[in-house]
Amino acid sequence: MNKGLLPLIAALTFAACATDIPERRGSVVRDSAGIRIVESTSPRWSTAEAWSVDPAPLLDLATSGAGPPHEFYRVRDAIRLPDGVIAVADHTSGEIRFFSSTGEFLRAVGRRGEGPGEFQRLTSVHQFRSDSLIAFDYWARRVTVLSPQREVSRIITLRLPFVRRLHPLDQTSFVATFISPSVLRAEGVEGLVRKPEPVVRFSLTGKVIDTVAFSAGVEEVLLSSGAHSPLFGKLDHLAVYQERIYLGSADQMQIDVLGANGRLERIIRVPDYDLHLSAQELQAERDWRLGEDPSPFVRDYVSSLPDPETKPAYADLLVDTEGFAWAAKFQGRAESNEPQRWNVFDPAGEWLGSVQVPARFTVYEIGRDYVLGLWRDADDVEHVRMYELIKP
Repeated sequence: MNKGLLPLIAALTFAACATDIPERRGSVVRDSAGIRIVESTSPRWSTAEAWSVDPAPLLDLATSGAGPPHEFYRVRDAIRLPDGVIAVADHTSGEIRFFSSTGEFLRAVGRRGEGPGEFQRLTSVHQFRSDSLIAFDYWARRVTVLSPQREVSRIITLRLPFVRRLHPLDQTSFVATFISPSVLRAEGVEGLVRKPEPVVRFSLTGKVIDTVAFSAGVEEVLLSSGAHSPLFGKLDHLAVYQERIYLGSADQMQIDVLGANGRLERIIRVPDYDLHLSAQELQAERDWRLGEDPSPFVRDYVSSLPDPETKPAYADLLVDTEGFAWAAKFQGRAESNEPQRWNVFDPAGEWLGSVQVPARFTVYEIGRDYVLGLWRDADDVEHVRMYELIKP
């Protein structure tokens, strides 16, 4: 694995030699040793220019038909294909369900199981090349390729365990993060820790080609009682668009854009983005963790969680079908039922502004004029929905 990549990236990023590029309103662009750095001091959109999401859904697959195909549980992903067909990855059934552009159920592929065309833990679906689809099974370490006719055409077993967040990178490879087993607890380490994770490129045979970068990893709190999720914990984020890798640590409002070989090409940054965390927000988070009637164990571990100094800069990172990067504003558990805002950056890296999506809605894919994802009602019944994205 190319573990020497990080020092090289750091050296390039902070190289003293920099060439200024004419700036736009609210942003400064400069070139540093071949790396374009785009810093935005304020969003570019005016009120009249801002995008919005229509609160009334264009399509709801839970109500566009009846019967088991329209009943979802633990949906993990959904995408809209070029012909308008929507593919939904339903974890519980182990099915990839296909629906027409008007919500009519067309067919299902797969089921729970270990055989070819079956899934143990279906976690994501992606368009592959121009006419195929891939589905990733985390437990089985397996990529299933579906033909344009929605038939299983190929099974690829990854030659590495603990792989997550797999994406097609180009016509001949995939990229994913690899969670190496932690030895920190065995070594007696306690407190807040964050271990970097390799970003690995795989061939179409499942062979490791190279480690192209390292992500920041996931924050966790190691206590004598075990590993716990910290208050306002920061996660690493990975997205892919046209043979470019988008990486984020959420330590600050920054997104690194790398080529397929791992070379850092662009840094997108909002230097003074507000990450202030109030005492009220911290207390609300602790109260949510405790619940109404906490056990002594819960009280003990919650009281042992350290107070973070800042909140994460974002909770999710996506790149839409047009090349705009979207970073979801972080919400604490106490805010989880409120509408969420996503900061939008244009393909050049300039901060445009933010777009609000409906409450209780998880975004899976953003297209030129739609947002597709999972909405949960007050009873936590799952609805795969598509909303109109309005661009004045």
